[in-house]
Amino acid sequence: MKKTIVLLMILIFTLSSSLNGLAGDIPESLLHSEDAHIFFGEVLAYHPNKENPSIAVSPVAVIKGNVKEGTKQTYLNPNPVGDISIVEGKLYLFTYFDEVNPTDIFAVTTYDTRTLKLKNVEGAMWERFEKYLNEGKYGEAKIEGMMPYTVDIAYGIGGVVLCVVLVGLGFVMKKKIKPLM
Repeated sequence: MKKTIVLLMILIFTLSSSLNGLAGDIPESLLHSEDAHIFFGEVLAYHPNKENPSIAVSPVAVIKGNVKEGTKQTYLNPNPVGDISIVEGKLYLFTYFDEVNPTDIFAVTTYDTRTLKLKNVEGAMWERFEKYLNEGKYGEAKIEGMMPYTVDIAYGIGGVVLCVVLVGLGFVMKKKIKPLM
């Protein structure tokens, strides 16, 4: 009898230790959770270096969840996904599952869920998330007349104009100052 119990325990231990744990189920968890939030939001304040990191956001367009547009929402444990720098005043795509998990923040190519692409992210999990967004499985949202990179283009043009002006001033100053030889 003891041998049978020991063998049964060894068999149970062996079978249970060989089970695979599934990771990377964020898109599916967001899909099936009724409490999940997915929305485009404007960053009002971002505090990544506090003891309890937080981000204050004003939702602009809700894709999924019970989130009111135009209100101030504060989320703990913000997680910028990919190689992005969060800038106050800019719009990002946010996902919130619960208070235990981080609030993921994504930079996107457009604010139309049917055509958006996630910027600076890789991996099958994020490809599935992007696919579900494009297919409208979470819901649909579109912010008319705004492009995520409009501000970046304005800063880029301003930087080029500034460089041209500085180079032009350099040439003018060089012609006015004659060598003493």
